[in-house]
Amino acid sequence: VGALEALVQQHTEQRQRGHDMHGGVIVIGPDRVPADVALKLKEEKIPCLYLNKGNYNQTGFGMLERVLDHTHKHHKEDIGRILRTCEHVEAHIDLDAIIA
Repeated sequence: VGALEALVQQHTEQRQRGHDMHGGVIVIGPDRVPADVALKLKEEKIPCLYLNKGNYNQTGFGMLERVLDHTHKHHKEDIGRILRTCEHVEAHIDLDAIIA
């Protein structure tokens, strides 16, 4: 099972348990997402942004600009959302390993 299929499976299982993961995926690569996988993402209502690496300069600034245009920005007044985001990141990313 590929990474995208595993993502769909995880979302499906969580939805069946009554939890909405509120997640999406950004795919960067030379090839588009296969049609069957794209359909599964759509059925699970998982937002997907595809970026063809070949369409951007090698610096990555064009890709970063496209990603930032697509992703949701937090508002400083939405303290609850900011705290939930921090908790989510802390639970899933080893920040100490990144900083080291």
